[in-house]
Amino acid sequence: ATVERAHSAWGDVDPRTLRAEFALARAERYRDAEAALQRIDRIVPALRAGLPSTARTAIDALEMQSFLRARLNREQDSYVALDEAIALAEQHLGPDHENTIFLLGLRSNTYGRFADRPRQLAAAEVALERARRVFGTQRPHNTLIAVERWYAEALRGAGRPGDAVPILERIAQGGIVLLLA
Repeated sequence: ATVERAHSAWGDVDPRTLRAEFALARAERYRDAEAALQRIDRIVPALRAGLPSTARTAIDALEMQSFLRARLNREQDSYVALDEAIALAEQHLGPDHENTIFLLGLRSNTYGRFADRPRQLAAAEVALERARRVFGTQRPHNTLIAVERWYAEALRGAGRPGDAVPILERIAQGGIVLLLA
């Protein structure tokens, strides 16, 4: 109902309407990945056209587009959407923004989804370096923890599970701190 009202009140390409469409796709993503992807595919061109005012929604939509394409085993299309989301995040949010760093870690996770172990590890190293530089003094920090977990998964995938253990122990220790806080 919100999407219909947004279309009626503001038109098809208004940033508020596009955000409502994105929210509906997010709600649909687990129940019907194909329908959610079709909705995202319809709004991404309007989000690109509305830049820079639609940057946040465009980044979120491209991230979801990548996720849905990966879920539907559309490997190359998933990478294309994620790379565009990262480029927009670096341009509009900045290279050290939390969302940008999270997307860099997500790139590693996506490579891991498709068992591209060398690229998974390389992407995880980039994300980890940036996350530690930006958030290393803020432990426990959710984005830092997520990136460290993806790095540990990349190490395990690269046949280095022993190198992942200290990282996972640090993550677990951070989780305990969060529970006690």
